[in-house]
Amino acid sequence: MFEHLILNLSLLAIFTFIGVQLFQQNFVRRRSNAIKMLSVGIYIGLIGTSLLFFSVPYHTDAELDLRSIALLVAVHFGGGISGLITLVVMTMPEVHDPAVWLRAIVVGLFVLLGAVVLRKQVRSYWYRWTLLSLMLVFIFMAACCAAGSEGFDRQLGAFVLTSFFGNLFIAALLRYLMKVDDWQTKLKETKDELSSTLRLQHGITFKLIRVDGQFQYKMISGKLLARLGMPNRPEEHFYEDMKPFTLLSEEASRRLERHYERVWESAAPFAFEGMLGGTNVWATLEPIIEDGAVTSIIGGVVDISERKAAERKMIESEERYRSLAENPQDCILELDQEGRILFANSYFCKIARIESELAADQHLFGLKLIFNESQWNKHLNETATSGKKSRFETSIVLMDGRVSEYYVTISEIKGPLESSKSMICSMHEITELKQADQENQAKSRFLARVSHEIRTPLNGIIGMTQLMQHTELTDIQQDYAHKILSSSHLLLGIITDILDLSKIEAGKLNMEQLEFQIDELLYELTSTLGVLKGIKQIEVILESEAGLPDKVVGDPMRLKQILMNLCSNAIKFTEYGHVLVRVERVIEADGIVRLSFTVEDTGIGMTDDQINMLYEPFWQAEYASASKLAGTGLGLPIVKELVQLLGGELHVESSPGIGSRFRFEMEFEVRQQGDRLQWLLPSQDEPYHIHIVEDYPLMREVLARSLNSFDCRVTASSNWESLYRFLDKAERTGERIHCLMLDMEMDDMYGEHTWNQVMGLIRDKEIAVITFTSAYAREEILHIMGDRYADALLNKPTSRLELFRSLHRIVHRKEQFVEDEMKASRDYGASEGPERAHPAVARRSVLLVEDNVINQQVAIELLKMRGLDVHVAGNGLEALELLQRQAVDLILMDMYMPLMNGYETSKRIRENSAYAEVPIIALTANAMQQDHETYYEVGINEILLKPLEAERLNHCLNKWLAPRSSSKRAIEQRTADEVIQLGIQGIEAGSILQRLEGKVSILMHILHLFKKEYTSFADRLIGHMEAGRFRDAEREAHTLIGVAKNLSAHRLTVTAIQLEATLLDSPAAYRTALEAAVAEITNIIDSLPENL
Repeated sequence: MFEHLILNLSLLAIFTFIGVQLFQQNFVRRRSNAIKMLSVGIYIGLIGTSLLFFSVPYHTDAELDLRSIALLVAVHFGGGISGLITLVVMTMPEVHDPAVWLRAIVVGLFVLLGAVVLRKQVRSYWYRWTLLSLMLVFIFMAACCAAGSEGFDRQLGAFVLTSFFGNLFIAALLRYLMKVDDWQTKLKETKDELSSTLRLQHGITFKLIRVDGQFQYKMISGKLLARLGMPNRPEEHFYEDMKPFTLLSEEASRRLERHYERVWESAAPFAFEGMLGGTNVWATLEPIIEDGAVTSIIGGVVDISERKAAERKMIESEERYRSLAENPQDCILELDQEGRILFANSYFCKIARIESELAADQHLFGLKLIFNESQWNKHLNETATSGKKSRFETSIVLMDGRVSEYYVTISEIKGPLESSKSMICSMHEITELKQADQENQAKSRFLARVSHEIRTPLNGIIGMTQLMQHTELTDIQQDYAHKILSSSHLLLGIITDILDLSKIEAGKLNMEQLEFQIDELLYELTSTLGVLKGIKQIEVILESEAGLPDKVVGDPMRLKQILMNLCSNAIKFTEYGHVLVRVERVIEADGIVRLSFTVEDTGIGMTDDQINMLYEPFWQAEYASASKLAGTGLGLPIVKELVQLLGGELHVESSPGIGSRFRFEMEFEVRQQGDRLQWLLPSQDEPYHIHIVEDYPLMREVLARSLNSFDCRVTASSNWESLYRFLDKAERTGERIHCLMLDMEMDDMYGEHTWNQVMGLIRDKEIAVITFTSAYAREEILHIMGDRYADALLNKPTSRLELFRSLHRIVHRKEQFVEDEMKASRDYGASEGPERAHPAVARRSVLLVEDNVINQQVAIELLKMRGLDVHVAGNGLEALELLQRQAVDLILMDMYMPLMNGYETSKRIRENSAYAEVPIIALTANAMQQDHETYYEVGINEILLKPLEAERLNHCLNKWLAPRSSSKRAIEQRTADEVIQLGIQGIEAGSILQRLEGKVSILMHILHLFKKEYTSFADRLIGHMEAGRFRDAEREAHTLIGVAKNLSAHRLTVTAIQLEATLLDSPAAYRTALEAAVAEITNIIDSLPENL
């Protein structure tokens, strides 16, 4: 009985062991749960079936076996499903006996159910298996009772005990096998982790053994193996019986073997540095001792290439620092926070006359050098407390008594501890630099003095020559006088260029940052360029791109000087063709605009060699016509330096016989963007049609581009004959022409006949006419026109701004009356020559303070020619004495005089409250800007440079005397009073007359135009609104605001502003605001004289 039960239990244990080993294999673990549960159920079921053949007979109809334990094992491994499969498989052999099969199934289901419940509910392994064992006994006893067993005999008791303890035995076996599997798994994981660690380390780890006196690697691994051409894969970490010296050269192998022998024999660790495969390595050898003898060596190799490289860099850095510290031009000191020297370079030790070893630990002020201690302490403390770098200039008295100037920089060096901070101090000697600066200042003072000394007699030469030209001279004398003036002005230009160049070289030329308009600057260039062009048969063309910013910030004076110089050269070297000035926008972003300026010509050009020498001061290219092309050779060098000072770079392209192109770019801050609407002519029912008559193709193109930017329709002809045909065709087709632009100096312009013919063709057609001519032909053109004047007569070259203003005045006369009419009076004047003295200047009193007799005479004559009363003082003391008994309206003050100079005199005058408001104009030959600033500080109002020129004098007199007139202009006094007495409603006639300088004729013309244009204002605005032209209506209202302000019509201004606001915010309610504005307009018009 027991033998059979033990056999059952043994078979079950064997098959369980095999099953555990099988189920732990990777190919089973990788299968799905369903396949694993099926496999477990079938396998354990087969075990249970085999146990059936070794069962113990109990009765004639009953047998005892341990299949129930197999069922528990199946549930343990695979859960209830595996247990059910096992039950089915185990009971299949008993299917032929239904009673036995049914009993086995029922018992098996009870066992299965109990096992599943206990497996789920009981977590403790041994507690669960004990309960399972008791459950088997209970179920077995219950089954016996149900089967009608007669009692508990010896056989049954043995089975119960065997089943109970056998179940616990199988549980113990399973526990052991599972633990062994866990241990093996963890051992494998540890081995893999160790293997990966060894494999992924940047160096090499190896184990050496000794076999028959030869060293062999037992294990070797690490990333460094790859550099030796050996694999570094997990399965190849162990190299049995591999000799170590096959990896190295023979010499290196012998050296390494000696290291191994040393460790093996001494049983002591050893470390060394070496090269392995071109790599710096650090190797360590550690002996493994067992039973007092070395059995193996564990070695490690670490790549120290980066550390060695860092060490080399540190050494190089130290060498560089040492080289810098030993710089023979600078003193280098390291100081602690108390000012003691920690390090001093050899140069400092040389000037301090102390050995470098003795300098350490000495206080800086304890040396035999004389420092400005308070200055040094201030900067040392500042750096020590704030950590900020400190810079200053100081003087040090050396041991030989010499005083040297140094530029000192003190910086903080932070150590690992707060207390370990120190300061590095560099001292650069600037004695020679200071001396050079003083020499530059002396040079500047010398140049200023020389300039003054040259300008003073030059003032006499130019002044006397100008006075002489106003006397009766013969033709040859006039020619001599003209040549004297030309030579004098040439000399003056040379002096100015030399001064500019010297200021640039000395770094004393300061760039200003002022707000200005590019188009306005180009407009200002036109009159000067027209004079420079003279009678040359060339075209001078100015083109500015549409859409440039309205206002930018920069230095307009220097920019104008650059363009003027480039244009002057271009005109000088161009006999045929054109000179073009073009301004374009390159890019605009973040409130900064970059503009491109180009000056090109079709002149004689230059070779590459000449271009290379172009910016050398006083150099001039040699030309066949050199005698006619005078100059100093300073212009372009100055231009180049000015462009660089303004942040640009000058580029030049040139070809001999073809021409030259100079180009540069500059950046400006945008202060105000341009408004395209400001450059549009008032809207018409159709585009404003302008026909250009111009024989030079490039001039036609530029004019057309400018006019197109005003939204005009442009057509063109190349001669007057083509114009006749065009006008005839327009007459036949009914084509509307609004304006003609005529070049009055074309080849087929035959004087009065041609002009009268054109004017006859356009008679009664409301076609405006704008004519172009040179400054020198203006008088002749005016004579040709007779009484048939053009609407505008423009001098070439013209700018886009001037072109727009002329068109705007013609098309929309109701805007900017004052400015336009005053400009119109200039357009129809005899000439655009020098500015003339204003009539209001006459009979004013001027004090001239001048010590030079010749300059006195020049100034007196110029002032008397303008109707002024002149009082003369020879120096400052005489001027102060004269002012005590004579009141004056303006003082002209020479700044260099004996006894008391102009600076001190002006200061004394300003101290007298009676003369606090009297304008003082400085007369000086000193062109140095820093001196001018001191003049302004003592109360000088304006500075006139000698030699004194009539135009600049007129401008100055008009500026400071005409506006200060306390009475109305005598020339139209009675008429002005009459106008005021008319009592025109809604305007302040006195205020507007004051702004018009008493010119009643202009005021009456303005009022006439106002009456003509604004009688129909309401009809025009209502027409715009009903046609949906809201922008045109807004423009009408905005224009009315400007007109009202110019007329000093304050109530009309208010109503016009309200009208514009209504049109913008509530267009539907505009009629109420319009009625208020029309009421004010009507009030003004009704009060005007009937004959106006």
